[in-house]
Amino acid sequence: MNSEESFFPTDPKKIRTLIRRYERAFNKPHYDDGPGKRFLLGPLYLLMGDAEGALKSYGWYKKAFPDDVPEAFNHLCWILVLLKSGDLPLAERKLRELVFDNFYLVPVFLGENPGQHDFQHGSNWRELAYVLEGPCDEMFSLWTDSERAWLKKNWDDPKLQADLSRYIELYKELDRTNGYEERGELLRQASLISKV
Repeated sequence: MNSEESFFPTDPKKIRTLIRRYERAFNKPHYDDGPGKRFLLGPLYLLMGDAEGALKSYGWYKKAFPDDVPEAFNHLCWILVLLKSGDLPLAERKLRELVFDNFYLVPVFLGENPGQHDFQHGSNWRELAYVLEGPCDEMFSLWTDSERAWLKKNWDDPKLQADLSRYIELYKELDRTNGYEERGELLRQASLISKV
């Protein structure tokens, strides 16, 4: 979000209130996730400077939503929490998940041209507009220079870039084919490439 309005509250008291409200909502037997509260808990803890609370929150999230579709900004914060906790192998795996789910967030974060991929993304969460309209300012400001350097180094990894290029080519090919068997094979290949 590049306007003057903030996606998240800046007052620590308001952030704590939101955290408590969301956590209470998930303790109820039939909770209402509403606008994706599960994706906001980790980032809210990080905004408070509480990496340990964020790590616990992501542990809960992983158990409560094991098959959830990744949300880009939530995943970016999860990577940051893993870096802060020293779990570099898991941070690298989470980065790979993020990169294959949203081609745009990392290059936008690094100030690079993310390009525009002309094929169906399957979800508006995977599109460039989703990133540009999201809480970029808040989420990007959480990273230190050394953490950004780690992200840049891992983003520039030749294997990751080769896998990502091939993955994008497969999705372009997928858009050009109608055959059920062909589509299935392309999706199978894309899935193998994106596996951690």
